[in-house]
Amino acid sequence: MDNTLISTLPAASLQSVIAYYWLGYQNTDSHYTIWPDSSVDIVLELGHAPPQITAFGTTNRKTELSLTLGNHYLGIRFKPGKIHYLLDLPAHELTNQQPAIQDLVELDLALIAEAIENQTVFQTLNQCLAKSCSHHSALNALDAAIVKIETCFGACSINTVAAEVNKSLRQFERQFQQYVGLSAKQFAAITRFRRAAQLIQQGRLSLAEIAAELHYSDQSHLHHEFKRFTGLTPTQFHLN
Repeated sequence: MDNTLISTLPAASLQSVIAYYWLGYQNTDSHYTIWPDSSVDIVLELGHAPPQITAFGTTNRKTELSLTLGNHYLGIRFKPGKIHYLLDLPAHELTNQQPAIQDLVELDLALIAEAIENQTVFQTLNQCLAKSCSHHSALNALDAAIVKIETCFGACSINTVAAEVNKSLRQFERQFQQYVGLSAKQFAAITRFRRAAQLIQQGRLSLAEIAAELHYSDQSHLHHEFKRFTGLTPTQFHLN
């Protein structure tokens, strides 16, 4: 196995809760930048030092992390609102935080470390998480709201979304914040920003076209949102 970052989907029974797994094998980077994000990642660091398990909560700001060269970084990315299947903490308590959670989750780190070397780590994660994270129940109202906001890439009215899931705006905003870790407005803005970043990286559309497609009021509005979330202009972000 080389030192590239690889990712894969979890078992089908876990896909309503977990977005994907990722692995950085024998890390070669001294730092990593986290851009504003609406998901929670559980990250296992294994290698030369004692293993660590860290929860990376939702974030509404740019964060720089220091990494250890040569260590393995294994991630479990949970879908918005789904971290409670593994971790008994409200999502909003994790926002912009990276707490160590070795004592809060039951994961066999020795087994997982061995599976990394045997190239069976993703199958091993499926087995480890099957009991706590397999989930087949119907979407609740907040899940439906998340899907609605993601489908429109954040370019939709929060008032309308609240009405569509039969909640008052005040009730919806309070419950959404607790469930996801971000306000519905923040979630929508970050969803739209991340889609804009994706389109910029693809390089097929101009900034004006991206602003129009994602219903920013104008190109200046797009520029302002990038500066707010990253400290960079869209052009600087693309080059970065």
